[in-house]
Amino acid sequence: MGRGGAGTPPRPTSVHIDASTSCIWVAFLVPEDAPPLYGISDAAAFRRQVVVELRSASARYPEDPVIAALVDGLRQGSEHFARLWERRDVRPVSVLRKTFTHPTVGAITVDCDDLHLAEQDQTLVLYSAPAGSESADALQFLDAIAAVHD
Repeated sequence: MGRGGAGTPPRPTSVHIDASTSCIWVAFLVPEDAPPLYGISDAAAFRRQVVVELRSASARYPEDPVIAALVDGLRQGSEHFARLWERRDVRPVSVLRKTFTHPTVGAITVDCDDLHLAEQDQTLVLYSAPAGSESADALQFLDAIAAVHD
């Protein structure tokens, strides 16, 4: 079997990155005139953050061919990614902010906080709007509408 032991499939010798499922690929390789990246108000901070997270993953899994292929492809395809990668930043961005446009209530701005669960090798992303803000009120309104329709 693969290097992971019984039941673990072998690692591929050729790696294909599915650009449609990789947020970091989209962050660096979409045209400049594309719609805002995932509703993020500060796309530059998001790009810095995903490079920090990819650097961390590449340090945890230095032999992973998928991570290596992703880094290589991004370095070749994006000068911006290559510059950020060479900076070797490891400190995460403190808070990202996203603004979504809902068809009923309009713009909703939320802060995005990451909670890293190291033992599970996962990240939980928490979205919150400051209490008393228009966005918090809009979210409460949408919650009330959803409760009525349940």
